[in-house]
This record gives sequence, C-alpha cells and structure tokens, in this order.
Amino acid sequence: MVKFHLKRINTPRTWPIKRKGLTFITRPFPSGHPAHHSLPISTIFKEVIKLSTSNRETRNILLNTEVMLNQKRVRDLKNSMGLMDTLELRKTGECYRMVLSGKGKLMLIPIDKKEVDLTISKIRDKKLLKGGKVQLNLSDGKNIIVKKDSYSTGDSLLLKLPTQEVQKTVNLTKGASVYMVGGSHIGEKGILEDIQGRRVFIKAGDGSVYESMRSYAFAIDTITV
Repeated sequence: MVKFHLKRINTPRTWPIKRKGLTFITRPFPSGHPAHHSLPISTIFKEVIKLSTSNRETRNILLNTEVMLNQKRVRDLKNSMGLMDTLELRKTGECYRMVLSGKGKLMLIPIDKKEVDLTISKIRDKKLLKGGKVQLNLSDGKNIIVKKDSYSTGDSLLLKLPTQEVQKTVNLTKGASVYMVGGSHIGEKGILEDIQGRRVFIKAGDGSVYESMRSYAFAIDTITV
C-alpha cells in the first residue's frame, strides 16, 4: 500500500517544520533531489512561505493560479521543490529560490524575476556513452548528454529553465565563489582558496580561512543564493 503521509519525527532534519503537536506531514513524490534537499509543495505553502493553512487551500491555489516550479506549472501539492530550484507565483509576481540556512534548514529566498528561469547544478559524475558522447549526472538527479567531454566532476552548470540548456560552466577551481551545502559552515558563501585531495580551503566573508570537505563546496555563478 502506498502511504501518502510521513510521520514528522521521521522527516529529514533539514526540513524547517514543527515536529511536536502534529503527527503527520505530506509525503512528497520522488524527485531527483535527495530527500534532505527537497520539500513537498504543500509544506512550502503551509510552513515556509505561509500562503495557506491546509492542504485544501494549497490545492485550490495550485488549481486556480499559475504556480511555476522550475518554469513548469505545478498542480499537485505532493510535488517536490529541491535545492537551487525556483518557484514563481505568477499572480503576485513573487519569485523564490530554495537554499540552505546557516542552521542547515531548507528555506526560500526572494529572487529577481530575471533569475527565475535559471538554476545551477553540480556535476556528481560522468559516464561515457556509445559514439563518444558523455552523460553528465547532476546533483538534482538530472542527466545531460554532451558531445565533448570538456567537463569535470565537481564543476557546476548554469542551466536555463525549463529546457535545461547549459548556459555556462562554473569551475570548482581556485578563486571560484562557492556555497557550502554541508558541514559546520553550511549555508555560507566564500572564495575557494585551495584544493588538497578531498579537502578544500575556503575564505569566508570576514577574511578567515576554514577547511571543509570538497563534496560540500558548490561552485556558484552570480545568481542569488
């Protein structure tokens, strides 16, 4: 039997929800994002941006107004929004991107409308296909096939929504702007100072330098995060 709800106590710690007082929460549809980096639309509307107070109200909003998730209209409250995804409420003109707070909680930040059709995703690994083509496996679960292998694992791709067309490659190299998606500096931005194997050294906004895991460093472009 398919279960449509989760017990709140069993949800990822990144979910910014109340865990006491209520027992259940909407179980999201599977998506390319890992569970700890995504939230169901119903939870976003009720507990993050607080546009509704019940699933019924959320469903009415989705059916009667244009709510765009990554520039595709969303009609089901169980759809998921993941890290770096965008949400646009066309009736009010509000646009958001999902990021991580300094406490490691998922949150939505307002962005300019000119950024709502842009997202950024990290290259997790690559796969060689027949004919010399290469498949790039991204952090949000998407796969992109390219003709030339000019990409490196750990780099990021700036993508146009909803087509997923690659606009730019953002290299994870010295001097790059990075966003931390894990570790004790989660949610912070900085400048990549050095890479030593699996470790990276990041210069924070106050000038101090800290060490972290390379897998936590997400190279970003000029988009708002």
